[in-house]
Amino acid sequence: MPSHPIVVVIAVVAVLAVIGLVVSLVRGRSTFSGYEEIAEDCRQIAKTFSKSEIFRDGNDLVVSGNFGKLPTIVRFSYDENTPALNVHMKAPSTFNMSVVPKGSRATEGRVLVRTPDDMFDARFTTRSDNPTQAKMFTSGRTVMQALQKVCCSSKTFFTVTHGAIELSELTMPQPYMGRHVNDHIGMMGKLAKQLADMPGSESVKIQAMQRERSSWPVKVAVAVGVLVAVITVVAATREYGKPTHEDIGQNIDVPTGMTASDAQLIVHLQGWRAAKEEDFAGVMRGWLRDNDQAPTGRLVGDFTGQGASESAYLLINEETGKRRVVVVGHGAIRYDAIFEKVAGIGRVSKDSIERAEWELKPQGKPDGEGLMVVFSGDKPEDALVVFLEGQKLLAGKPTDFQRLRLN
Repeated sequence: MPSHPIVVVIAVVAVLAVIGLVVSLVRGRSTFSGYEEIAEDCRQIAKTFSKSEIFRDGNDLVVSGNFGKLPTIVRFSYDENTPALNVHMKAPSTFNMSVVPKGSRATEGRVLVRTPDDMFDARFTTRSDNPTQAKMFTSGRTVMQALQKVCCSSKTFFTVTHGAIELSELTMPQPYMGRHVNDHIGMMGKLAKQLADMPGSESVKIQAMQRERSSWPVKVAVAVGVLVAVITVVAATREYGKPTHEDIGQNIDVPTGMTASDAQLIVHLQGWRAAKEEDFAGVMRGWLRDNDQAPTGRLVGDFTGQGASESAYLLINEETGKRRVVVVGHGAIRYDAIFEKVAGIGRVSKDSIERAEWELKPQGKPDGEGLMVVFSGDKPEDALVVFLEGQKLLAGKPTDFQRLRLN
């Protein structure tokens, strides 16, 4: 038996959720492959950014995003001759300056710059091609405090270039790497703010990083998944409640005198059986025979006017004694009503319906044959003729059913 559509919806959502979880796990494992020990630190760093993203760039693991409005890229690498940690932050700088550990070779800056902090100069060498601007920058107390925290070890390098500042460490900081990097990012943010106060900084325009949207294959995959889910749900809704082929003749108790194909269309058949001749009132049996019809619980006729052999039933409920009249037309139930009493039923030709005398005339013309339902055989007017016009079921009350010729 088909499942309820709600169950199908839940199942589809669950499957999509599992697929999404699997894809996320596979993607996560692939991203952090070789860097599993710092995966949680990278997630901690990503939380400090807006528009953050963690991805691989060759062998390097990269965390990118905006620190405030400053685009920032944190790169980790195990490659030889490459800093283990590099932090690149956009900043409104208009000059160059390098700070390297004492004894290391500075690649930028022809002029040695002395800072106001002798202790700092004892540990690091500061050089610049723009010594006036470099001295102006390092003269501030806030700058020197931040520089001392950024240049935390003898393996730290810090540079200022046009439009950016950059920090490199030769070894991977351990332990508490996430907190260590976030502290450096915070100090670099303060240095960037001081650079913004320098003359000419307004000429450097910084634009926040915009995270790239999903690629079209991902969008197509998501769209296909949603479409499949919708189709599945719609199909399940349409099919729900319909009997399956396995139901026919197996799970349905087909009443005697009824076809299995009709039985699968009629609901709540338990307790009902097709009427027998003795269930018809005596006056009905005689009247039917006078019209060349037999008193039977199943009549075969062309009720839809399509030349098909369709069924009408008079059913008896053994427990309550109630009567039930059912008309099946073109593979669907067209009429299904329960009465306290029915004396019998008969098939009425289309011509007879159009010639009949009516107490209540039906508003329409029949497509095919109709069905006479006689409620009380001793009252000639106590009867009803039902027939089909398109998808509508029409009914009329004859003046005297016994004066109506059925054929």
